[in-house]
Order: sequence, then structure tokens, then C-alpha cells
Amino acid sequence: MKKLSTILLIYFISTYNLVANDPNDEVSISGYKVERRSEQLCKVNGNVWGNCAWTLKFNITNNSNYNIDNFCTVLELNEKKYRLCYSKKNKSNVSALGKKYIFINLNKYMGIDNNSERPNFKMISFKPNFKKT
Repeated sequence: MKKLSTILLIYFISTYNLVANDPNDEVSISGYKVERRSEQLCKVNGNVWGNCAWTLKFNITNNSNYNIDNFCTVLELNEKKYRLCYSKKNKSNVSALGKKYIFINLNKYMGIDNNSERPNFKMISFKPNFKKT
């Protein structure tokens, strides 16, 4: 009985350390909003140079000791799901203990019409892939 309780105690301590050190717990998404690329220029000039395009903007804060090499996110816009993935090619890597501002043109990547009403937005998941520094 004593041997079993010792094994269980070691198991719980080891799994606690694995969960406590998960870098995914140290990444946060904040400030996300859906808005026109440039509301003022859209009102004045109309959709010249894509000023009226709907965009999604958000911040990624990486408080871990690992760089975020790439990430994938699942978004729901107007009850339709989209999966977007970014990598160094998109200049979206986030350094350890760093922040990154992400800007997504919804017309270009999801076909949301510039003349439509503000899209309903929901972030379903965010999966970063880490690279050891």
C-alpha cells in the first residue's frame, strides 16, 4: 500500500510540473476587434485603395522563454469557420517575452465584402508552435 501511494505521489508531482511549465499557458491574445481599415478615409473617399476593407486586429503576448515560430488560429466570421496559419514567411513570429500586432484583411483572406455590415467575429482556437531559443 505504501509503495502504491509513493508511486501515485511521484506521478502527480511529475504531471504537475509538466502542466505548470507548458508555454501555451504563457501566451495571451488581447485587443482583438473587427473594424474598417480606415474608417475616416472610407467615409470621405469611399473604397479607394481598400480603405473600406474589413480587418481583424489583435495582439499576441508571448510571456514564455520560447519563440513562437508559427501559429494557426480558427476564426468564426458570420457563422462560417476559417483556419489561418502564419509563419516566418508572413513575418508573424513572436520572440520570447515579446509582443506582436496582427492585422488580417478579411476581404483578401476570407472574401468578406467591403460593402457588407460589420462581420460577427469569434476566435475559436489559437495554437502557437514554439521554437527553443
